Amino acid sequence: MMRKKLTLALFMTLFTTSAFCANDGLLYKFKNESFLLKKECVSSISIIPSEYVGVEVLNTQLVDNSECARKLNSLIDKNIGGEMSTFFNGNLWHTSNIVDSVKTENSFRMTSDEAGLVQKAYDYYH
Repeated sequence: MMRKKLTLALFMTLFTTSAFCANDGLLYKFKNESFLLKKECVSSISIIPSEYVGVEVLNTQLVDNSECARKLNSLIDKNIGGEMSTFFNGNLWHTSNIVDSVKTENSFRMTSDEAGLVQKAYDYYH
């Protein structure tokens, strides 16, 4: 009986750890689908100056292949007119209305007025 409890506790610990690891990084959620940005999908990333005080800008370029840029581009295209929510490490970054296509292989920018959030994302992918 004790062995079963120990096995169950170990399984729950591993499952919980795996579930939290799945939320690491940037997660783009659409109505019925999502895209987790893996580190190997980032071609380049930088923090660029903002013209607004207290706003940080993350400039990201994705690898142009079917698992990275083309996959995210396709999800954005399929959801024009809808919303995309962006999460970083499981926390909501922002929700955007999708009004047009994006070529993530050419780079795209995300802003935040939350101190340190852009730096954390940069550090995670850099």
